[in-house]
Amino acid sequence: MIHPAPAGVDVPAELAAVRGELSRIDTKISALLGLSGTAASVVGALAALGTHRLPAPARVGVWVAVLLLAASVAVLLLAIRPRLPRPGAGHGWIAYAYATTAALAATTAGQYDQERRADLIGLARLARGKHRRFRAAVDLMLAALLLLAALLPVVAP
Repeated sequence: MIHPAPAGVDVPAELAAVRGELSRIDTKISALLGLSGTAASVVGALAALGTHRLPAPARVGVWVAVLLLAASVAVLLLAIRPRLPRPGAGHGWIAYAYATTAALAATTAGQYDQERRADLIGLARLARGKHRRFRAAVDLMLAALLLLAALLPVVAP
């Protein structure tokens, strides 16, 4: 059941909204992939170069810069991490991810065919799945940042 049940759902408009949401999450995923590549490059370069040859003030500066970079990445990750409502608690496109075609048919008063209602539900479920996987990727990156920060005292001479 769609909760809260919208009255007079405009299926074409809702389909466009869900397609827009899919486009936005794809953009965020692309940004996250670029960010993770940059972070991996910085960590890899530091590992390859090593800081043991640098004077003590330079070593401290490098590790402070790495910590600041990690903190900025964490803030950005938290800013783009999806916050999805519990099933039945959402409205808008997320509500359709939990709907059935019969429940949606009841709110559209037979205006739209079964195929369009199924498309709306299918796209909403696709968007929900992408948001969940994106949120998991953000959580994994945050865990990796915490692990790297915890290892800094061990690897820094």
